[in-house]
Amino acid sequence: VQGRSTLVEYVLVENVQRIVQNEKLVKQKVDLQSLPTQAMWTVVPVLRQGLYVLAKERPSNPTEFLAAYFLKNK
Repeated sequence: VQGRSTLVEYVLVENVQRIVQNEKLVKQKVDLQSLPTQAMWTVVPVLRQGLYVLAKERPSNPTEFLAAYFLKNK
């Protein structure tokens, strides 16, 4: 019973830590509506180019392809 109690406590602590970490990530996400218009215009050219390459190459996983394109061309 003692070992099981320790395991339950460990799992609870892990879950609480995961929840706290997720809350921190949620707070770090940027609200696109709050960005200045100028910041959005810096994204548009890369987005346009990425969508062009995406349409041309037609990868099997377009979401991952576009994410990798953005990271490579930021």
